[in-house]
Amino acid sequence: MTVPVNRQRAKKPKTRTGCRTCKRIKCDEARPACRKCSSSGRECGGYEVPAAHLPGSECIKRPLLPISRSYDYAPLFVAKRTIEPSSPYAAREWYAVDFFRGQSVFQLPGCSMVNSWETLALRLSHSEPAIRSAIIALGSMHRARGLEPPNKTSPTLEPEQYSFALQHYARAVSDVQKRLTCASPGQRSENVEVTLLACLMFMTFELLQGSYGVALQHRAIGVKILGEHVAGYSRDTGIRPKIRLKPRPSSAIDILSQAFVCVDYDLSMSGSLVPELYATIEDQSSPPAFETPDEARLHLNVLVNSVYRVRSQLEEMAKQEMIKNRIMPLKLYETDRGCCWNQSRSLRITLDDYPELEASMSAVEGDIAGWSSSFACMPPPVGEAEKALRMLLQIQFLHAWVLTATWRSAPETRYDRFLPVFSNTVNNIEHLLTLRPNPERPDIEQQQGEGSVWRLIGRGTGSILALHLIATKCRDSAVRWKAVSLLDRIKLQEGLLSSVLLAPCTEQVVVLEEQWARRMNGMSEKAPLRCSDVPEEARIIEVSINANSSNLGIAGLVYSTCSPEWPGFVMDEHWFSVVKTEA
Repeated sequence: MTVPVNRQRAKKPKTRTGCRTCKRIKCDEARPACRKCSSSGRECGGYEVPAAHLPGSECIKRPLLPISRSYDYAPLFVAKRTIEPSSPYAAREWYAVDFFRGQSVFQLPGCSMVNSWETLALRLSHSEPAIRSAIIALGSMHRARGLEPPNKTSPTLEPEQYSFALQHYARAVSDVQKRLTCASPGQRSENVEVTLLACLMFMTFELLQGSYGVALQHRAIGVKILGEHVAGYSRDTGIRPKIRLKPRPSSAIDILSQAFVCVDYDLSMSGSLVPELYATIEDQSSPPAFETPDEARLHLNVLVNSVYRVRSQLEEMAKQEMIKNRIMPLKLYETDRGCCWNQSRSLRITLDDYPELEASMSAVEGDIAGWSSSFACMPPPVGEAEKALRMLLQIQFLHAWVLTATWRSAPETRYDRFLPVFSNTVNNIEHLLTLRPNPERPDIEQQQGEGSVWRLIGRGTGSILALHLIATKCRDSAVRWKAVSLLDRIKLQEGLLSSVLLAPCTEQVVVLEEQWARRMNGMSEKAPLRCSDVPEEARIIEVSINANSSNLGIAGLVYSTCSPEWPGFVMDEHWFSVVKTEA
């Protein structure tokens, strides 16, 4: 028989510095959430904020960076205001700020390795209600999406966190609109920094919840404000604002200019967007000399900006040819089918009557060679962290280099000469993934697995685009399937590119090509292929992805293959399920 025992709890000192949830047990004080809460599935209540950090304390009265006051772009965004939190500094709000500071700031788009716009946001959050609310909204939204299962093809947001994030997003939008509408004409130039920060944060928020169209609207507004402030830009002229970047920024505007050029790169990686800005570097030598990886990345972002601008001119010529010859109905010009036609035809269009465009292409190719030479001449990396950063720059450089080397008429077999580079890049990405979940911040520890915080917004490392390029253009089975596997593992979003959605689409391209190649060669169904085993007729030239129905588990490819007749290719479609079935 069991004898009941009256147990008395041993007296132990209370934890004073742990999180609110772990007040009665030992808390490891990990940020942004302690591991005891994370492992047990509870919501960590966050940490007590010292009185010195509360509003009204003396510590926040120190001088900040120059703060602007107003800008007359009132219709930034229309958002319905929801229920206000009970206290502006409630526990959940401070937890969101802590999450933003501990996780989100290292993953935001448009950031360089040293000069990052989120540093300005954290500083201005003490004095700017709009920025403070935007930080709370971003931290909550990142956590709401970051805890989703890793096999989802579209964002699944935790309802309570999502609702909390929307409350503060609406508050931030309202605060910005009040500043814009209440300012006098004389205060216009004083509020540029705050408005640009708001545009970046609103854009990031929309990217996190999958509202890409609204995110692009915020980018356009930010570009307009930056262009008018820095370059006297007017959209009526039709000329992109020219932004001169400083390798060593000395003001908030310098940092924000770099951020918007990085954002331009992040979003243009999708292949269907044209850079909004015309980026150059102040006092640039030729070839440039890089003292740090951050300088190399700044020059590379400007270089990629010029690559995409030249490519857009080629595609515009192809589009005009398509319109002139009435290749397809007008309503299809801007669809995936029209995009695929433009990209395929731009590889074959003649430039005899366009000497200026040919000169621009040659200049870009020279700049590509110059950057590569300067990067190779940098001093050896110091430590594993800098070595990882340089690997990331090489990965980012890959797509621009291959694009400029292949953007004129030539057979698809021209990609076979890149096999050694493709293989080395795949190995580097695999190595970075084994080092840390976030190789840009080797000092940050993150757990991976079901329910962990995935890297859902990226700094434009180019890893997704590099893996997609290798998988679709490298015809060696071992290398391309390794790229597909890594794309499925990486769990990253860069700009408009999501590895979770792109991985199954890329896999379908590989499956189609290899099926056709084996059939043409009479090979067995699963025989590994070398580049020489895949004939030109089996190779896909360009592909556009239609993922509008991905929420239903269906996506489509619009692709082109070689043809001896004009315009040099034929187009087809392939629809498939992106939902993985359990084995």
